[in-house]
Amino acid sequence: MAPAGRAAGTTACRLPGRLPLRSAARWINGTPLVGGTSTSGYGWDYNGADGRLTLTASTGSYVITGKDETGEFSIYAAANLCTVVMSNLTMNALDTIARPPFESVSGKIATLQFEGVNKLTGCSGYPAIYVAEGSSVTIGGAGQVEAIGGANAAGIGGRTGETRGTAKLNITGGTIVANGGANGSGIGAAKSAGFGITTISGGTIIATGKEGAAGIGGSQGATSSPAAQ
Repeated sequence: MAPAGRAAGTTACRLPGRLPLRSAARWINGTPLVGGTSTSGYGWDYNGADGRLTLTASTGSYVITGKDETGEFSIYAAANLCTVVMSNLTMNALDTIARPPFESVSGKIATLQFEGVNKLTGCSGYPAIYVAEGSSVTIGGAGQVEAIGGANAAGIGGRTGETRGTAKLNITGGTIVANGGANGSGIGAAKSAGFGITTISGGTIIATGKEGAAGIGGSQGATSSPAAQ
């Protein structure tokens, strides 16, 4: 499908003497997000300098789609009771940004739904979907996601050395393929860390841990052994 504003089958051209424009590779609620260019809309703010998209509207709904070609794009769900729909979204975090692709915020409740095929890859030290201490994240939808944690992190859940004892993760549907990084569980805790409560009430789950970590649960030296309910 051609992006809005360009008919299918057309070709972008370069005008003589001008540099090519940097095109948008991802969109939020139909608005393009271009690396290097800060912009904002109702309930969201995109920092073009560092690639962080901050969601701020309580009960807000956000549809995010596209592909992160630069490796700096990340989503910070600072709004309470927000719903984030990832639709055919690919995110591959570089180690230099030191942020997960998706991050919840302590004291906040977020819903994360998937449409189509999605793939999130965390950088070293961070999971693909980071469930913060004191936060609650519900994952569902009819689509699928492959969540790959960075070194010392879970695919979905926490990172090494952090207790995450009050984090809550609820999975209600979708196809979830979660792979931990080195020393990380597929869903849950990383090395020498704990996690809160993981509740699974629906969906197809394939979770794989690495280097002694559980598919769903704890890892080596875990401070707690988070159980799936």
